[in-house]
Formats: sequence, C-alpha cells, structure tokens
Amino acid sequence: MIEPIKETKVEMKQTLLFPEEDFFYEVRKFLYWSIPVEEVKEKGLERYFYDEEPNLIDDLKRIYNSRPRTLRNFFDEKGRPITNYVKGLVRQALKERNIKIEEEEKIISKLLSEIRNWYGEEGTLRFYLYEPKAFFDFQGLCGDENSCFRTGGCNEAHSIWMSEYMEDEFRFIVIKFYDKEDIHIGQGRCWLYIIDNNAVFATNFYSVGFDIKRHCFKYPIARGIRQLMGWKDAHFTRKDVPLPIYLNGDGLIIWNPKVYASSDDVIRKVEKENTGICMNCGKRYPLHELDYLDSDYYLRDYDGVLGSGIVCYDCKDNVERAYRCEHCGRSVPESEAYLIDDLVYCETCYCELYVVCEICGEDVYREDAIIDAYGNYLCPDCLERHRFKCEECEEYYDEDDIVFAQIIDWSDWEDKEGRRGFPDLTEKTICDRCLKDWEEDAYIFNCRYCGTLTIIPIHYAEKYPYLKEMAEEKVCAYPQCQYLYRTDKLEEEVA
Repeated sequence: MIEPIKETKVEMKQTLLFPEEDFFYEVRKFLYWSIPVEEVKEKGLERYFYDEEPNLIDDLKRIYNSRPRTLRNFFDEKGRPITNYVKGLVRQALKERNIKIEEEEKIISKLLSEIRNWYGEEGTLRFYLYEPKAFFDFQGLCGDENSCFRTGGCNEAHSIWMSEYMEDEFRFIVIKFYDKEDIHIGQGRCWLYIIDNNAVFATNFYSVGFDIKRHCFKYPIARGIRQLMGWKDAHFTRKDVPLPIYLNGDGLIIWNPKVYASSDDVIRKVEKENTGICMNCGKRYPLHELDYLDSDYYLRDYDGVLGSGIVCYDCKDNVERAYRCEHCGRSVPESEAYLIDDLVYCETCYCELYVVCEICGEDVYREDAIIDAYGNYLCPDCLERHRFKCEECEEYYDEDDIVFAQIIDWSDWEDKEGRRGFPDLTEKTICDRCLKDWEEDAYIFNCRYCGTLTIIPIHYAEKYPYLKEMAEEKVCAYPQCQYLYRTDKLEEEVA
C-alpha cells in the first residue's frame, strides 16, 4: 500500500455552525425542487415559487437575518429546539405573504428532515493525502465498488487521466471516521484538484460505513483539507470547477481568502489559465479545450483506454472507436478488431485462438480446424467435402494427389485338404508420396481388367510364385478379375 504524503484529523461535535448561504441553499432546494409542480399549480402558488418578484426566499432571508445566526445542538441561542426555530421562520414568511398551505406541517417536516442532516454524531475524521495513483490501491475499500471511475467503469479513463497524466495537479484523499469511543465506523475517499496551492476542488466523494455526503461532514471535511494544505484560514462553497471529467455535483471549492476573494475568482483562474493533457496526442491544452468522450475509444498515447477518455477537440474528431478483447481484456481500435460470432478479439488473441479456412475463408476456432497435407487450415465442413485421408500417413490431400489402391499379401494357412494360402488384400486410399515409398519394395500396377491400382510387396512375390505371376500379368485380387485371368489363360493353353 502506498504511504500517505500527509495526514491530519478533525474532531467532530454536535455543535456545528450553520452559515446563512447553506441554510438558504437547502430552503431554496426544498421549495423549488421538492414540491411537485402539480401541487404548486393546484394550490395556486406559482407566483410565490416561480415568479421573478421578491418571493418566499427573500422573506426567509429577511426574517433569518433578524435572528441569531448560530444554531447549536439542535437549539438556537435562546435554547429553543431547531424544529421550532425553523418552523417559526417558515410560518412567519408564509403568514406575511398570506400563503395558506393545507399540508403545511408535512412540508415543514420535510424541510426539517433536510436540516437535521447537518448534525452528526460526535467523533473524529482522519485525513490521509496520497499521490493520485493510490486510487487504484483503495478501489473497493471506500464504498466505490460501483464507481464509474473504477477499473472497468464507464469513466475509467478519468481516473487514469488524473493519476497518470495530471499527477502534479491531482491528489487522492482517504477519510476515516471514528466515533466518540474511537471505534472505526467507516471510510471514504475523494479526488482533490490543486489550483496553484491556494485553492483546491474536492469532488467525487464515496464512502462505506457512513454517509460522507451528509451535510454534517461537509464542514469538518473542508477543515481537514485546509489543514492538509497548510492554510490558517479557508473559505469554501459547494460548486463545481470546469474540469473535463465527470462531476457528480458533490464538489467543494476550498480557497485561501488571502489570495482569492471568492469561489468565482477560483473558477475564473481555472477557466483562463489552467491546462490539461490530451490522452490521445499527449499535448497540453487549456482545460476548456479538453472534453471527455462519452463512449469507448482507442487512445494511442495511452495504448488503448476504454470507457471514455480526456482528449482535445481535434483528437475527439479523429480517434477510433474501441472494443475490449473478449479473451485478454485489452482494448482494440476498431480498425484492428476481429469480430467473430459477435465477440471482439485483438490481433494477438485472434491469431492464438482462430485460423482462416483455406477453402471457404471463414474463421475457424483453432482447436476445431484440421491441417491438411499442404499445411493449410481447413474447417471440418470443407475438409469433408474437399480432402481425402491417406490411410498410410493419415494426412489429408486433394483428390488429384490421392489414389485408391489394393495392397496384396499372402495369408499362410493350410486347410484339411492340404491346400495352403491365398492372396489377401487390404483396400486403402494412398497419397502419391506414400505410393512412391512403395516403388522400391513392391510391384505397382493397374489391373488389366478393372484398372484398380494394385500393390504387391516384392518379398511376398518372391516367396509365393502365384503372387509374382499376378504382378507380372497385372491382375488384382478381385474374384472377377481372377476368374477372367484364369479363363484367358485356359483359352491360351487350349489354343
């Protein structure tokens, strides 16, 4: 496991500050997004939620600003429960605008549920800062088994881009949560984009054992990152930075107030000055000139990344689609891919697993293919229709290079009447090469009667005169041919 560059910890208590901007962010989100449009229309409240005039949010801000801004331990500074406090804010705003909502209690309850998420158990968050490549060591340990950034995920190339191409600009953070009894509850992670060491952008939070995205963890996480960066003071807000990677809307911009006046200054810095590397051509471009591919492409600078990729606009128009080899898992550019039975293979695996039938030109699984006598691969169907097996050498030949022959020897036996022996034959298909091997050791001829190629080994012919006679007279062992031969011989003797 890679050692962390730096580590720190932040103590968590139930006493948390409640900044005005975050309170109204939740109120706005609740009022504008959580109430169904149909319900708003049904109750005739469109103008209170969607018009351009000062609306309920403005009233809430005015009322809120007239009261204490710090909410502690679910109570305000006068000791009133936060539930009553928030109810009072909402009800007063509704009353001043003469808004009557029949399900007021239900709506307020939903809002309170959101706000309670800002408070958590007492405990400790421990932070570990790593080089970006540590991400691959922690995969699956921080609740990101299904993260799109994981190896094999749809945005795998993004983590590769951050860890291999942009390793100076990115860091990887592991956050472990311990309860007040110092018992390990769970751990999470996030990516950190460093902006000139005076601002950072934390994004893509995942966790297991606890919900790292709960509001109550946002403030201590921001403090922990500030401590890792070595800043005495820091401001933060929930916004995204224009990076050419997938952002899931959980980003935090944290900045040094001595350098940046606001998060907008940080964003402008990134947009105008920061650069990134194209994974296809390897050149640096302003970040706004990089984009991520939304499908599988082959990136030559990385030698084949699947699952999108970060490229410049010129390369985006020119990169090839890519596929993953079914056998070895490597990515293959479209121009080099082998598609067989709807499965894709790279050239190496294709050559390892398949051959091309010499006759029909179809791909054949290597284990199913047969090599003929000429060194060609054939599919079983073409072998059956176009090749013949030599029964001597067991090689497969074209019909022009193979013949049918009978090989004659002599069976030694003696019957009760004292008769001994008769020609025995074996019928075989023989290739021309094996036939030549017989030339020095056998009589080879075509039967004068039926034309069948006949082979009589010399050592049998020398031992048994009848076989030699057959060889000299060119007569095979077929009974009909023997009969014709004896008849012709008898006629000659009679004549």
